[in-house]
Amino acid sequence: MNSPDPMLLKAVAAASVALVALGIVVLLASANAGKRLAGVATTFLGSALALAALRAPQIFVTGAVVVSFGYMALGTLLLIRLQEAYGDTEIPSIDVADDSDESPGSAP
Repeated sequence: MNSPDPMLLKAVAAASVALVALGIVVLLASANAGKRLAGVATTFLGSALALAALRAPQIFVTGAVVVSFGYMALGTLLLIRLQEAYGDTEIPSIDVADDSDESPGSAP
């Protein structure tokens, strides 16, 4: 079996680190739930790419992709539910709507 070019492996590893970092920045800096989900998807893509660059067994790479697709499906369903319930996917407006729904009262 031919071994891949070491420079190519370094480039793929650098790209995977860049994708993970970009995903984390988007995840932390965004106020929109859809953009946060995209940040998580980017982070998952970068970590699956890192597994492939490190020559992990194929079952681990496939498992990472399957888990990320499941997470994205669940996240998409939650986004749809947020849109239906609040009419928006912006986190600050959802927080304001939740705070206005809670009536001040005494604790039981």
